[in-house]
This record gives sequence, C-alpha cells and structure tokens, in this order.
Amino acid sequence: MKNFAVKKIHNNIYLIIATSYDSPINNLDEVESEISGYTGIVIFDLTLINGTNSNRYLEAEVLDGKIDLKSFKIKKELDDTVNEVSKRFFQNNEEILERSTITNSLKFLLKTGKCI
Repeated sequence: MKNFAVKKIHNNIYLIIATSYDSPINNLDEVESEISGYTGIVIFDLTLINGTNSNRYLEAEVLDGKIDLKSFKIKKELDDTVNEVSKRFFQNNEEILERSTITNSLKFLLKTGKCI
C-alpha cells in the first residue's frame, strides 16, 4: 500500500500527501512514477509525520518526472488552493487520521477542517 496520495492542484503543482508516519520522501521512486513526465513543482504535505510544525510542507522542483533532491526547501507560504485541497483530503479520509500517530486534538482539528 502506498504511503501517500497525489493531488494535482494546478498545471504546474502536485500535492503529495503523506498517508502514514512513513514519509513519501523515503519512496521518491514511487512518487516519481506517479508524476511521470511532469515538470513543475511538488509540495509534500507531511502533516501526519510532522504535525503542524514549520516543516509540515516541503517543496521540490521536478524536471521530466524526476525530483531534484537539491531543490527541497520548507514551504512557508501556501496558495489557498493547496490549503483547501489538503483540508478536504483529511476531512474526507478520516480512516487515515485514525490510523495515524498524531495527537487526538490534531485529528479532531483536521477532521473538522479547523486546521489549515
């Protein structure tokens, strides 16, 4: 089973959402197979790993489906659309939240859409 979900946000942005405590960054070859041929930006949503800390979102550049490892950086400012897609994902996938190791209070905030 994959430890991430892929959501296309815009023509030039993919959101990769961690669905377990195992980071999708540990399986970049699987991520790259999902975005084969794509050039642009990927944003990793690591909420289930890092909580709402400053390293919740990471950004990387992609060229022809290959993620540039040197381009990784913490993403501090997010497009409203990215926030909305992430919020809806967690609201619509409560079973993923229940299996996670994040705190119950964070699970509640994510389920109810109060945590962006």
